[in-house]
Amino acid sequence: MPTTEQSVIAIICEQYEKKADDVTPNKNFADDLDIDSLDVSDLAMKVEDAFGIIIKDDEVEKIVTVSNLIDLVGRKLAAKKH
Repeated sequence: MPTTEQSVIAIICEQYEKKADDVTPNKNFADDLDIDSLDVSDLAMKVEDAFGIIIKDDEVEKIVTVSNLIDLVGRKLAAKKH
């Protein structure tokens, strides 16, 4: 079973036709991956569907790097278990 990080990166790669080697946690969506804030918003919806979580608009605004998104998904999944 893939980790949360692997799953999030797979979604990014599929959605934006990126290579997995190019999408690492330290990458900035806008600066490194050419994914703008509107695209990040769309990506958040894909991630919500994939993981069965809800990401609020104010949380989406704070997603700047791949690790921001991975960490947010991890926190949401942990909260779901409680």
